[in-house]
Amino acid sequence: MFLEIFFDNLDLLNDSNILSHSNRVCILMIEFLYYYNNTFNKGLSNKLRHEYQDKYLEYYRTILTKFNISKGIEKLEKVYKLGIRKFTASEIVNYSAGAFYHDVAMLNIMDFIPTDEFIKDGDFKDFHTLKAYYFLKYVLNQKDEAALIAGLHHECYGYGNGILKNFLDKKANDPKHKIDFLMSFETEDIVNADALAYFPAKMLEIVDIYDSLTFMNGSRNKNPQEVVMFMKSMFIDEKIKIDPIAFSLFTKFLSELKGIEIYEE
Repeated sequence: MFLEIFFDNLDLLNDSNILSHSNRVCILMIEFLYYYNNTFNKGLSNKLRHEYQDKYLEYYRTILTKFNISKGIEKLEKVYKLGIRKFTASEIVNYSAGAFYHDVAMLNIMDFIPTDEFIKDGDFKDFHTLKAYYFLKYVLNQKDEAALIAGLHHECYGYGNGILKNFLDKKANDPKHKIDFLMSFETEDIVNADALAYFPAKMLEIVDIYDSLTFMNGSRNKNPQEVVMFMKSMFIDEKIKIDPIAFSLFTKFLSELKGIEIYEE
């Protein structure tokens, strides 16, 4: 309740500049993370296993095909390494830092950030996710949990950019290396390229897109339902760029905690 009052009454948060956007995304991400944990306590894991084949299997098969990975994923556990779990309090703190700083490089004050040859020689037109990763990791000395979600928040299952390409490239010449899982909750699985997606980063990706679309005209959009349906149409139905399970949870979060009616097909 405090966060909702805080969010709705600060004029600083009601425009489209980077600082306002970063504050809103950080607050919304914290609320979404706690909602996820509460939902997990109410049997989320079993619910997802029950729904998996009917609602999510084909989405994940399509994602893996895009990465040229062929494997049996008839069970949810074949997609999520070590299964689905709650977030710890310390993880939520670190994710919050990553969410707050996710667009820090767009402030145009970041030329001092140490980078590696990947950024210098890469073909990316937009380095802000990569610079955010290095800023959090090497300048602020944050844990990988914070740095990774900032570095991956536009990865979009291979349609965007981010630090993932760097980790995958380092393993490209290792014939013994094999990616066995799509999703992980553990930072080392991403850094070692043992999984392709980091679940909290997929949550931030959705929160970031939602806020950007909601405030894209410089003020709060009065039709958040339209934003959600647009996201589903453009980022799941047309091309799968956001995670379908994380998106389903986000729509329920908006409905149950924000009172936004979402009409699901």
